[in-house]
Amino acid sequence: MRMTDNFTTLALGTSRMASMGSKISQNEADLLFSIALENNIRTIDTSDTYGSGDSERMIGKAIKSNRKDYFIITKAGFPYMALPGFLSPLNQVGKKILQKISSEKSYKKDYLIKSLHKSLKRLKTDSVDCFMLHEPAANELLNSPDCWGALTEIKSKGMSKSIGISTNDSAALILALNNVPIDFVQTSMQYTSSISPSVFDICKTGKIPIIVNQVLFPLKRLIGNESLKKVLKNNLKSEKDLIPILIAYATFSKKADCVLVGTKNPSHLKENTRYEDFSQNMDEIFLEISNLLS
Repeated sequence: MRMTDNFTTLALGTSRMASMGSKISQNEADLLFSIALENNIRTIDTSDTYGSGDSERMIGKAIKSNRKDYFIITKAGFPYMALPGFLSPLNQVGKKILQKISSEKSYKKDYLIKSLHKSLKRLKTDSVDCFMLHEPAANELLNSPDCWGALTEIKSKGMSKSIGISTNDSAALILALNNVPIDFVQTSMQYTSSISPSVFDICKTGKIPIIVNQVLFPLKRLIGNESLKKVLKNNLKSEKDLIPILIAYATFSKKADCVLVGTKNPSHLKENTRYEDFSQNMDEIFLEISNLLS
């Protein structure tokens, strides 16, 4: 599909924004999304299960006056609780109990459509920019063949402008591609090579827009590495630059269409935008990172 102006290279992840024990206030959320917009971070990733719906609620309140300026992605498939009103503080405790009792996800048509209706209400919008199946495995999709009808209906009825899948399972992606036109794919950043094609590989070959998460996962492994420190110093860089460098690596070396980084901290959000400073003369550093992580 044609990319929109609001689909930006850098995306804000919200998985921990409303999580139990780390939830930020609505005022803090308002500031975070305002700073994101000021720094041209318009792509926002969420899910009905993040904070048991509280993440979507906070987003809806924060962007209600300028919804048209953002590209909103939400997802469904994981079990969660959504108790109303004064009982809502029990949602996240209930979700943890529910997921311990049964880890079974659902991708049945009725469930997906009902989930998105609830998400739209929480987000205070008539439609999202992309709706995704949330981390399905191939066998889960085979057990819910009507999920393809759900995605088709969601897009045709305008509940979402585009549809996609968030997965690290290549077989799940292939199933999706064989059953419905997929607009976007979200997967973990690929730092190591594999014998069989990964989700990332399939998307790049098929020219499917790809959103990568877990981009900062290898940060702890890289910090303190003497070989990397030497290469950084030779190129007038330091370990303090590693976060934007990893984002730049995903963007400029691996050619990801969108890099998803979660944060609740406005300062960290601004720091992430420095990735643009590392778009040129980075071959030696990118090669060293690739060698260390492969």
